[in-house]
Order: sequence, then structure tokens, then C-alpha cells
Amino acid sequence: NRQSLILNPQSLLLIPSLLLALAAVALVAAWAWRGQPGEGRLAVWSSLAAYSAVMLGATAWLLRRLPQRGALVALLGLTVLDLFSTGGRGLLQTPPPGGYFAPNPLVWAVQADTNGPFRVSSEGLLPPGGGNGAVLWRLEDVVGNSPLHLAAYDDVLRDVPELVWWRLLNVRYVVTKRDLPRELVAEVERVGEARLYRLAGSLPHAWLVPGVRVTSDEAGVRAALAAPDFDPLAYAVTADPVGAGLGLPTRGAPLTEARADVERPTPAAWTVRVQTPQPALLVLGEAFAPGWQAQVNGQPAPVLAVDGLLRGTPVPTGASTVVWRYEPWTVTVGLGLSGLTLAGLVGAIWWGRRRKIPEDVMPGDRQGREA
Repeated sequence: NRQSLILNPQSLLLIPSLLLALAAVALVAAWAWRGQPGEGRLAVWSSLAAYSAVMLGATAWLLRRLPQRGALVALLGLTVLDLFSTGGRGLLQTPPPGGYFAPNPLVWAVQADTNGPFRVSSEGLLPPGGGNGAVLWRLEDVVGNSPLHLAAYDDVLRDVPELVWWRLLNVRYVVTKRDLPRELVAEVERVGEARLYRLAGSLPHAWLVPGVRVTSDEAGVRAALAAPDFDPLAYAVTADPVGAGLGLPTRGAPLTEARADVERPTPAAWTVRVQTPQPALLVLGEAFAPGWQAQVNGQPAPVLAVDGLLRGTPVPTGASTVVWRYEPWTVTVGLGLSGLTLAGLVGAIWWGRRRKIPEDVMPGDRQGREA
């Protein structure tokens, strides 16, 4: 009458149930893989991974609450219903010739420019439409569909003239239905109502400025950016008090002989090699966020929020290597808490194994002795 604490019938049923469910997932994945581009394959596998996680939870729930045979039937029925009904129409189909989304002359014209990196402002007009269309063509866009927004980003777009923030964000091409002033842009291509313009005087991804102007708050920064005499090559604007102690003038002549060459190994680590004839502030056309750390020639350096939403770090005269790394303290705390959680789990398992019920007092034996 002894019962195993581990290999009970419900646990044995879990193994073939999971194997059948994973076999169905693998079948659909193999079918959906054919003819998909890189982004499509990533979407397929992400969806199937999420589905597999749900199935694991559903299996555990069913095995606890339904009879063994009923749980197996319900699990297989749920698998077939999900994969071969609504999901089947999306996954089990052959892609059309040329893929689901075809580029147009607007995309070809931008992709022909290999002198990057640069960004576009598409206004959601790149195929297949919507704010995230540029992702399909591996273009960096300043618009996108997301429920998450940086407040500083939205504030700059609201209060600063678009030509200014286009330049600050390294926008080289604009797709719009509007007729833009020809002294500021040159029309490159047109498809229907959508026009592709190239901006005159767009800024590089990183540049050096000789001056820093400090304001009392971020509203003052945006007001300075909107001023008619603002020149992003002559000075940067910041509300960080550290800017006042850098020893830089409030304005200077553009550093035409300075260079800033960008390397980007990962989104969380940027390297810029600079050459400047005088002390300057290096501005990177990427969003500032708390947690960015900087080193100049291996030594710690301040990171300032400049021009409303960008990052800036001071550099000395001559050649320097600037490295930005995203290392927020919250990540360190999270790793520490995760480590403590894992240690606690291991300790609980070890303690539980030490307190296993002896075989001579199994529930079945106890009931037999009492009888």
C-alpha cells in the first residue's frame, strides 16, 4: 500500500502530455519558419515560446483539477484548437511572392544613402504604414507606436521647432504629406501624397561644441532651444549645475576641425573617438537617462542631460576615447535580490530534503496500523 511521493500517476501523465503538446508546437514552428524573414522568424518563435509557457501552466492546472484521462483530452483539445483555428490561419500559410510587405521608392531612396548612421522622421508613411514601419527596413525612425514615452522627449517635440529637434536627433530624411520650405529641404522622391525630403545641414550622430549654457530648469532649456539664435554647433544647453563648473564659455565658434567618430557595439555601450583643438563638450544624439556612466581616456567623467534630451560629456584638448555604459543602480539591486531569492530557494529545497518522511511511517502504513 506504499505510495511514492514523487512518481504518482498524475506526475507520470504529465510527461506524455507535455511531449504531445511540444510536438505540436514544433510542427507548427517548422511550417511557419519557411519563407519568413528574420523579423518574422523572431515573431514566430517568441509567440511559440509564450504559448509553450502557457501550456505548461495549463497542464499543471488540469492535472490537479481533472481526472487523468479528462486532463489529457482537454490538453490535446486545447492544443488543436489554438494551433489549427485562429492561430492556424496566421501561421499555416505560404508567404506571397516578395513577402508580406513590399518596399517602395521612398524606402529605396533612403536605403541608397550608405553614409550613416542617420535617422528618418516618417510620420508613419513608410510601408506598410504605421509608426513602426521603418523597423522592417532597418531604418532608425524618430516616431513609433508605443505606450511608453520619455517625458523629456515629448516635451521637446511639443515646445521646440521641428527643424531644431530634427537636427538634434540626427534626422536626415523626412517623409510627410506637407509641403516643406525648399530653402530648408530638398525633395528626393514622391509616392502618391507622401514626399521624401532630405534636410539641409543635418547634424551627425555625435559632435563637439565649444560652449555650454546653463539654465535654471528644463523649461528654460526648451526655451533656449526654441530661440531664433540657437546654434547647436556653438553651444549646448543644460539645466545640470555641473555644466557651470566645466570651464567652458557660454558660446563659441563651431569647431570645424574637430572630429567625433562613433562606434556602437551594443545599445547599452557607446564608444566615441574624438579629436578637438580645445576643451569641448561631446554631444551624442541619443536620449539621456539616469544610469549612464562615462569614462574619458579610462577616467570617470560626468554625463549631462543637454539640449533637452541628449547626452553630453566634457573632453580635453587633443585625442580622447569616450565610453558610455548604461549601468543603473537598480540593475545591481535587482541582481542582488535575485541572488538572495535563488539562495533561499536552494536552501528551502535542501532543508525539505533533510526532513523527508521516513518510509516506515508512510501514510498507507500508518492507516494500516491504525486499522
